[in-house]
Amino acid sequence: MEKNIQREKVIAPLAGVLILLAAFVLLYQPWRLGERELFRLEGLYAAQTLEMDHRLPLSTAHGIAIQNAFPLYPYLSKLLLSVTGLPVEFAMRLVSVAMTALATALIYLTTMHSRSHVAAQAAAATYFAVNIIFDKTLDASPVTTVAFGLLGAQLLWFYFGVERANWNAAWLTSLTALALTFYAGGFTVLLFFFFPLIFMRRPL
Repeated sequence: MEKNIQREKVIAPLAGVLILLAAFVLLYQPWRLGERELFRLEGLYAAQTLEMDHRLPLSTAHGIAIQNAFPLYPYLSKLLLSVTGLPVEFAMRLVSVAMTALATALIYLTTMHSRSHVAAQAAAATYFAVNIIFDKTLDASPVTTVAFGLLGAQLLWFYFGVERANWNAAWLTSLTALALTFYAGGFTVLLFFFFPLIFMRRPL
């Protein structure tokens, strides 16, 4: 009877990474990022990117400072634009795709460290293939930058604090990542970081 039981084949770590990489590239098709015209808020982010002054920590559009706008995403887009000379819509969307790729890699490494490479493959694939992530990644917007920064801040806090009991390093590294992410998403980022900590067993 046991001979008839089918056992799931475990994919080797290297093969799993290559499959994930191929799936990511085929899904997001980065070579086609510049084909769509700017739409929704992409035009506003394009203006911020083109007018970004690296010496000033603020966002402007048509020479006017924008309230409740945060400069990190336009800054990264302008940096990529300056280095590569890509069209502005391509550069902005490429930053968005790169942030999703970095978040996927971070999820893979974290899950592999805590569980196994099989779980890491599943977690990474789930993240970049879920519909909401796919939809937001293809837009030129700071959403994926915020997601990556917030994820990194939370994982740093848990790694150094909960796992290694080094609370000085936990707060220093996580708040540094959080401060950078604040420049992409504002006070909402602080809410998403601190609110879950209220429900931990020990008060902070």
